[in-house]
Amino acid sequence: MIAPPSILSPIGEPLSRKHRVLFESEKKAQLEIVLREMTELIQPLASIDTRRRLNLELDRIAQEYLHLKNRAWRLIVSELPQEELMPFVYGMYDEISNLIRENTMVLGSEDRGLLLDSIDGLRELLEAVVDGLRTEQAEVMDILLECNSSLQRADMCLSTILLVLMGEVTRWNVSSIKLLCYTANEHTLNIEDIFLMHNKELSQRLRTRGEMVSIAEVKHELGLSG
Repeated sequence: MIAPPSILSPIGEPLSRKHRVLFESEKKAQLEIVLREMTELIQPLASIDTRRRLNLELDRIAQEYLHLKNRAWRLIVSELPQEELMPFVYGMYDEISNLIRENTMVLGSEDRGLLLDSIDGLRELLEAVVDGLRTEQAEVMDILLECNSSLQRADMCLSTILLVLMGEVTRWNVSSIKLLCYTANEHTLNIEDIFLMHNKELSQRLRTRGEMVSIAEVKHELGLSG
């Protein structure tokens, strides 16, 4: 159960200081080190103001970011009973959404809308994946592998924004935040498109511009709905 939460959950606000008190001192110290390394790695994204530069930087740091995130999640999972993991993750999403809704200093109304759409989309996908793993594990993992590039990039963009909102990253500019919001949203939409493309009938209907297909219908067709 480690993979879906770690892939689909941004790691900024959920691992703020108030959560770290849940860990024993040795694990908390290790987690602090990993989170500091993650912050140092992605904080330059908050000052990039062109899509080309952002894409190049996302490509450059993607593997190292994934390695650090996996280390962080191993520490989290080692401290949480299995039955508490998903409630913990869903609680993360609630806190992220509240943080975004309440912020007016960094985010404009359009930025908040894009971010909330991205967070809601990722949460729905996580819920679908968790349900789907019970019956369609191989197909679900194939979808996640196909989505991996967009998942990582959406995650890096979202985590950078969350660190800015939390005050962990202080060097940023408005145009960079807007760019990160748009980029995160585009990658989230791309992930949903990949879900669509995994069903031949629905894919054909999309290519012929036929009846519109909802992501909920795709989840049902793939056996990913509860």
